[in-house]
Order: sequence, then structure tokens, then C-alpha cells
Amino acid sequence: MKIEELLRIQQQIEADRKKNSEASGDTFQSLLEKSVIGKDATGPTTGTGALGMPRNVSALPGLGSIDGSEDTLRTGLMGQVETILDLLEQYQSELLDPTRSLKSMEPTVEALKREIELLENLQTDYEQEDAVDELARDALLRSRVEVMKFEQGALLS
Repeated sequence: MKIEELLRIQQQIEADRKKNSEASGDTFQSLLEKSVIGKDATGPTTGTGALGMPRNVSALPGLGSIDGSEDTLRTGLMGQVETILDLLEQYQSELLDPTRSLKSMEPTVEALKREIELLENLQTDYEQEDAVDELARDALLRSRVEVMKFEQGALLS
């Protein structure tokens, strides 16, 4: 697949997302907070949540494996999804930078592979099938596809 085609698809997806979020009036952040934290999106996104746990746990990957409670697993899963999405965003910006070589993008892809493995481990412990699980599966699928395309040299055409 050519880069121009990927850019066109990405722009179409972003336009659809923007249209959907404008139609519903909810932003991703507010929907995330409503579904994961169970609070209105009007409150701050930092600080502590239930049981004194930080609401933003992206700095604490693997937290779900320490305590088996569903809330802790859900929080750890969301933090890991956030980390993967950040890496995918970094990878996208590296792909769009004409001065970057594929060799210089390899550390990002390796970090993405490590985070995929961590998310897979967290997801096996998370037994509920809900929006969080669906989001994690979607992030895993998309990140695996990008890693495979990089490793198979699909970006060279």
C-alpha cells in the first residue's frame, strides 16, 4: 500500500471520527472517563480515583497484574492502551517525516512490540467483555498490523 493511499485513508478516518464526535457531542476523553472511571467528564482527569489509585496510570504499566480486582485491571488495561496509542502516534509522525529512515524507526517498532506483549498479558487477566475490552482488542489489532507491515517491508513499495 502506498503512503499516499494510507494518508488518504487516515484523513477519511479522522473526518469520520470528527463528524461522529460532533454529532454526539461527546469527546473521546469524556466518553473514556464515563465508561472507565464512571464519573462525569466535568471533573479533573488527574488526582486519585477509587481506592486512592491514580486516575491516569499510564506511568504504571502492568498495574493490573499486582491486584486481581476488576477496577485495577481495567485501569491497568486502559493505561496500557493509552501507551500503545501514544506509540502508534509517534510511529505515524515518524512515517510522515521524510528525513527519517526505516532503520531510525526501528526502536519505536520494538517498543511497540514490547507494549503489545504487556497489553496481551493484561487482556488475558481481564475477563469482562465490555467497551474497554473492545478498545484493547482494537488497539492490539491495529498495532500488530503496523508491526507486521514494518517487519515485512510493506513500507518500501
